[in-house]
Amino acid sequence: MFNYAEQPGKAAKNILVVEDDTEIGLFLTEAIKQETPHTATLATTGKDALNHIKRTQLDLFVCDYRLPDMDGYTLYQVIRSMESYDDTPVILISAMPDLMAISVQHKKLLRMKKPIELDEFLYLLQELL
Repeated sequence: MFNYAEQPGKAAKNILVVEDDTEIGLFLTEAIKQETPHTATLATTGKDALNHIKRTQLDLFVCDYRLPDMDGYTLYQVIRSMESYDDTPVILISAMPDLMAISVQHKKLLRMKKPIELDEFLYLLQELL
């Protein structure tokens, strides 16, 4: 079982989960809230995510690849174009094998396949934050 090792002197971070499947999105946000010291908010579309970005400073994004209004990689590119988020970690999640074929040229873009192994996901959050 995952054990989140808090690092002294580090404040809780803000994580935005962008997932149109609310069951998966709520599962991930609740796991983050219960198993880590961080806060997590759910957005169900790329537009919702962009509106949230305007209101809150975020420390990490978890984005589904297939969203109803844009794909997660396009959302990633929009996030990267914002000066305040040009180095913020992004995790793209998908059940689609095409996602794994995308060329990654930014060290802070990671990819995970669905179904997500929760311990692996939480460990990755700990490493990135």
